[in-house]
Amino acid sequence: MLDWYSNVFLRNAMIVSSCGGIVGYLVWFVQSSNINLFLVVVSFISLLLATFRFFKLALAGNAEDPTAQILLDPCLRFVAIMWVGSFLGSVYA
Repeated sequence: MLDWYSNVFLRNAMIVSSCGGIVGYLVWFVQSSNINLFLVVVSFISLLLATFRFFKLALAGNAEDPTAQILLDPCLRFVAIMWVGSFLGSVYA
């Protein structure tokens, strides 16, 4: 069990990392000129949903192995598959 300081530090690190990923995704979207807009929106929404879901699971103490967490959680697994499909479709469609 984490103490209060470690828990706050973990939460802040996850927030900074997630915001960096989302900002990077938005920068990629703005700079891209030949993408499928609908699939970009779907992939961005799935990225936000997965980030929020993983954040909630991590705060509950279930983030020791992120890869296993994505593979074992049905919601994260579905959103990850949806994100990969929509991202590849937006880039290569």
